[in-house]
Amino acid sequence: MTIPAVQVLETRLRSQRALRKNQFYSNKLALMTDNRRPLFKIKGLCRCGHRPSKGRKLCSRCRYQHLAQKQRRQKILEGKSLCIICGKNKPTKNKKYCETCAVQSKLRHQEWRRKLYDEVLAHYGNKCVCCGESNKAFLTLDHINNDGAAHRRQLKTKGGYRFYRLMKTQGYPPILQVMCYNCNNAKRIYGICPHQQSSNPLQHPPA
Repeated sequence: MTIPAVQVLETRLRSQRALRKNQFYSNKLALMTDNRRPLFKIKGLCRCGHRPSKGRKLCSRCRYQHLAQKQRRQKILEGKSLCIICGKNKPTKNKKYCETCAVQSKLRHQEWRRKLYDEVLAHYGNKCVCCGESNKAFLTLDHINNDGAAHRRQLKTKGGYRFYRLMKTQGYPPILQVMCYNCNNAKRIYGICPHQQSSNPLQHPPA
């Protein structure tokens, strides 16, 4: 049984109308989202308006989309033998990025680590709980119960900025405090800092 040409035409027109309608509402939703992004940022929400993942700026869905898009772009640039960051210059030998982008990326990473250290130390008091030292060049994080090695093994990290990032992601657990390197090292050797044991002379450190 053949379908009349008029009926085929009407079905095609309905499909085209439905497609245009979906595109219209999709574009309208995208425009509304773009206009409301500053408001989302003020409220601490993801760019799509949903609650972000813990310790991050994006929700899990937007993070996945962002990473997938980034990987696709890098794969295309690698195929063209271009820097995966700027996409303009040729990469250095045995690298995926050019020399200029490598230097800029290193400087950005150093600045990010500095801000991370400052933020974590500021949360825990920004000064040594033992001697009151406040120069950030001398400060570090100390485990109150002297169980730092076990804690790092549990987190599968050796320390450094990765450890600070994990503490920020976990909401700054109360098992840490700020100490200067002198007090921290003395506490590790003697079990207590000399500032807290001024009345009793300290013995030589154990061999």
